[in-house]
Amino acid sequence: MKHKIIFKALVGSHSHGTSTPESDEDFSGVYLQDNNDILSYGYEEYVQVNKDEKYFEVKRFLDLLMVANPAAIEILFTPEDCILETSPQFKLIYENRHKFLTKKCYNTFAGYAKTQIQKSKGTDKKMNWENQRVERKGPLDFCYIQFKGKTIPLNIFLENSGYKQENCGLVKLNHMDNTYAMYYDYNQNFKGIVGENSNELRLTSITKEFADNYDPIVLYYNKDGFSTHCKDYKSYQTWLNERNTNRYHTNVSHGQIYDSKNLSHCRRLIDVAIEIGQTGTFTVRRPNVDYLLEIKRGDTPLDKIIIDAEQDIVGLKEIYDNSNLPEDVDKDFVKELLLKIRLYTEPPKKIGVVCESTEQFNVWKNEQNQQSINSRRDFFQIDNNKYYCIIIGQTCSLKSYTFDDMVYLVPQEEIYKNEIFWICLKNSFRNVEYLL
Repeated sequence: MKHKIIFKALVGSHSHGTSTPESDEDFSGVYLQDNNDILSYGYEEYVQVNKDEKYFEVKRFLDLLMVANPAAIEILFTPEDCILETSPQFKLIYENRHKFLTKKCYNTFAGYAKTQIQKSKGTDKKMNWENQRVERKGPLDFCYIQFKGKTIPLNIFLENSGYKQENCGLVKLNHMDNTYAMYYDYNQNFKGIVGENSNELRLTSITKEFADNYDPIVLYYNKDGFSTHCKDYKSYQTWLNERNTNRYHTNVSHGQIYDSKNLSHCRRLIDVAIEIGQTGTFTVRRPNVDYLLEIKRGDTPLDKIIIDAEQDIVGLKEIYDNSNLPEDVDKDFVKELLLKIRLYTEPPKKIGVVCESTEQFNVWKNEQNQQSINSRRDFFQIDNNKYYCIIIGQTCSLKSYTFDDMVYLVPQEEIYKNEIFWICLKNSFRNVEYLL
């Protein structure tokens, strides 16, 4: 990851509280693209590390928050035990997180919930595809014969007539897309309709003499249907290789026609939407985890879950109509926030050594020559009678002050102009203001 990550979290079922030992770990977060990098190489909205890890550039993340994107809002309210990395820049967003909860949450959360219902019904779920749709077919399965005013699948026609496709010859008919005149030669002088392992129909040159003596059969080739089948079959094979096996077996084991994980998501999204509309906040880790896991396992009638969800979605409108949430996020506030994040400067880092006594402190001080002290940019402070040498990781000039035969060094750079340094004098605190 070439960009600076300012926030990283474990998301999904682990943050919701609905994870199981078989659950995958999904990660998401926010990164800050360097201003020079943007100018040199262009803006990069997000980085997809792999199927389980994705990050958003901070501007894109703020854009998603402004439109109440559920996934982005959940990141902003991540439980503490799921936060893996954070930063002062992200803290600027986090401290204002409730400003991104608006009445727009009604449409987004309700919309996501409806989508989960549609997915759960499995009308186009690959696990529910009928066998004929996922079995590999060839061009012959999409050819039809016009016979006695009816259309008959070519394979059935060949079987009933005793013909072999290898003895057939096709001639394309003009002005009729994917329509052919089919001739049959018992002497096997034709090329056939398709070659071995071929996905294309073959054409045969038919002599005028042969054509004049035989009436052709009209054949129609559903080329678009075959093309769609090929795409579906390829997609199905990819799904077989990449599917979540545990999820698949869960749906098979509970025997209901719905995807239970989709409905668990649906119930959670609706509950969150209700909580936001009524309270102006929400908890990512849901209090009804046991119930959500029950739905996820398919241990409850899923058709009733759908009925309840659809009723609750209707009820959301009244909740948000009466809510005190703002209509929208303040766009000027977001612009200022983004500018603060882009221009944020890390404060100088401070590290130190602890001296447990005056004697230990003097030993340490005497070991340092003036050059090393200056190069390390030190000043001293005391806390509970412990002496500290604080080393500041910032280049600055020093000014020496002598109190009671002890030398104290205070940085003079303007970056420290508002800082106050405590200096130990006779085991007591003394406030020494920065001096220009």
